[in-house]
Amino acid sequence: MSEIRINRPNPRRATKPTGLKLYHGTSAEHVPGIIENGLSPRSITRQDNFGSQGLPSIADHVYLGLQEFMFYSVVASHHLQEQYRMAVVEIDLDKLDFEKLFPNEDAIWSTLRQEGYPEFESMHRVPAIRKCLESVEMNRDFWYELLLTQASVAHKGTIPTTAISRISIFELNLILTDLFYQRQSTAAETTVVFKTLDNSSYDALRKWLFRGQISRGALEHMKTDALGKGYALPNLATWSAEFEKMVKNPPFVVEPGRLNRDDTRTIGRLARSLINTGYGTAPLWTNGPPGADI
Repeated sequence: MSEIRINRPNPRRATKPTGLKLYHGTSAEHVPGIIENGLSPRSITRQDNFGSQGLPSIADHVYLGLQEFMFYSVVASHHLQEQYRMAVVEIDLDKLDFEKLFPNEDAIWSTLRQEGYPEFESMHRVPAIRKCLESVEMNRDFWYELLLTQASVAHKGTIPTTAISRISIFELNLILTDLFYQRQSTAAETTVVFKTLDNSSYDALRKWLFRGQISRGALEHMKTDALGKGYALPNLATWSAEFEKMVKNPPFVVEPGRLNRDDTRTIGRLARSLINTGYGTAPLWTNGPPGADI
């Protein structure tokens, strides 16, 4: 199958400092390993969130984005059932090696569709993504262009801890996770519905994730945004109660660069406790753990 080149002359080039922060959603259970070893691709972790659906990806790439971090947090945590203990990792783009950055194959697919590439007009997503996988190397000069236009990028190999500025660990239940993720089941298969909110919703989420602040108006906007896009949100009567939980149980934010080895062990114990018990009985510090900002 032939490679496909994006038909755009002179793609924008990144020059430091860009000032951009990128995000990676995962499960809270992975936080100790990320603090110790950095953010590793599935070729090392052996974790594949989409393999059961046949959705292809590059095994030695770590996928980063500007927006859809909550979706991936939920996907990585769905095995935890009713209570989702999640994490969002914030990465400083300027501390990454730009030679290790590549366009995300999904971003290539979206760009080619926008350009009206005839081969993709009737092609199903999975075979289309497989075709785009073969074109990642050819289009590597477009990684910054597609980051700005499609809000995603991929990093080859492990992201070092020196590039990780903050990690937010938090909990949501099924009612709020319906904002970002939904399974659709048929007799033949179960698929994941990818949900995209607007920019103001993601701005509000970042403020909650890394500052512990969210307004009732921001959460109502997210709900209205989701409903306006046709997302099914059950249990709307309990929305106010779930908002109160978000206010009372804000995330705690770890800065790996400020942790010593003893702090890292403490964070690891806390993350494991959150997985086992939830925030209600986890041993949270009064003023936050060492090196944390909550």
